[in-house]
Amino acid sequence: MPLPTNLPSSKLVLFAVLVGIPALLMMAASVVYPKPLMVVGAMSIGQGLGALALLCYLAAIVTEVRRKAGSEPGDGQRRQ
Repeated sequence: MPLPTNLPSSKLVLFAVLVGIPALLMMAASVVYPKPLMVVGAMSIGQGLGALALLCYLAAIVTEVRRKAGSEPGDGQRRQ
């Protein structure tokens, strides 16, 4: 599945941060207040949000690497 290269990587990173912070807060709250419902919520919702944040961050990295490789002379091939 090709990633969209026209999406700015700064927006992907910002979205990853905005999704990752609530995930971390849920995980921390389940450690501080270890009630069963809090732990289950952190392990399901918090983990899902954290995985989404990681995927957005990785997509931003891949997008930037592709963009930089396409802008170099020779389209990514080594010069001799």
